[in-house]
Amino acid sequence: SPLPLPSSNSHHLIDCALLGFGPDGHTASLFPSHPLLKENTKMVAGIDDSPKPPSKRITLTKRALNKYTRDVIFVGAGESKS
Repeated sequence: SPLPLPSSNSHHLIDCALLGFGPDGHTASLFPSHPLLKENTKMVAGIDDSPKPPSKRITLTKRALNKYTRDVIFVGAGESKS
């Protein structure tokens, strides 16, 4: 069954999201200029045309990360991340 959305006075669904990022700037399988960035009704979405392998992925949407996540932490290490 679908995950219920919080009411305006309830807690966030996600306390903390710990996200990495790719050298092209993508995070959480949300790629720059990809149409999935405009998804504003779903909390979780599939992507079947990822510009990087694997081509099929599942991700939290930008809406879920922005609206229903209390804290988002981006973590990166390595030469391609600097």
